[in-house]
Amino acid sequence: FITPPENLDDETHAQMQALTKKTFEALGMSNYGRVDFLLRDGQLYVMEANTLPGMTPLSLMPREAEAVGISYPDLCERIIKSKMKYYEEKL
Repeated sequence: FITPPENLDDETHAQMQALTKKTFEALGMSNYGRVDFLLRDGQLYVMEANTLPGMTPLSLMPREAEAVGISYPDLCERIIKSKMKYYEEKL
């Protein structure tokens, strides 16, 4: 999930999405994670890739999901189903 600031332009948002995908692929991440960015003078910088972000109801990942209309229980269910599908495809 990507929850950029409301004032972020579409082009920068698209760049964030592309960099997130590249970061996931480069680090061999699967299922879910969080990538943090710094935007300075129009340039995006990957700050951190978190392969196991916090999942308490007050953690960033659930708060980001809530910002795009996904409840905490639904987020947990999506993560579990996604990982199950990932392993089923590997078998």
